[in-house]
Amino acid sequence: MEKSNKRTKILKKGEIIPMTFDYVFTGIFNNENNIDIVENFLSVYFDKPLKEIKGHVKIKSRYLGIDNKREKNKQVDLILEINGNKINIELNNNSSEGLKNRNVVY
Repeated sequence: MEKSNKRTKILKKGEIIPMTFDYVFTGIFNNENNIDIVENFLSVYFDKPLKEIKGHVKIKSRYLGIDNKREKNKQVDLILEINGNKINIELNNNSSEGLKNRNVVY
C-alpha cells in the first residue's frame, strides 16, 4: 500500500486489504451471511469435525456494557456462542503484555 497525503492508504492495482485490518475482520466474521466461514474457522482452530460445529454457532453482539460514564465504547472483535459456551476472539496485529492483559479482561 502507498501512503497518500491525507493519512489514508491507497491500494495498488491488484492489492487487497488484509484480514488483519480490524474492519475487514469484523466485517466478515460478524456477518450472519458468513456463518459458514466462522464455522469452518472454528472447525480448523479447535480441530473438530465440521459436522459437530455446523448449525451450532451464533454470532453475539460485540458491544460490552459500559459501567461508568468515563469508559469509552467497549467492544471486542468477535463473540460467538456454541452449545452454550461463549468464545471471545480478538485480532491483534502485534503482541504485547498490555494487549494480552486487556484481552483476558474482556
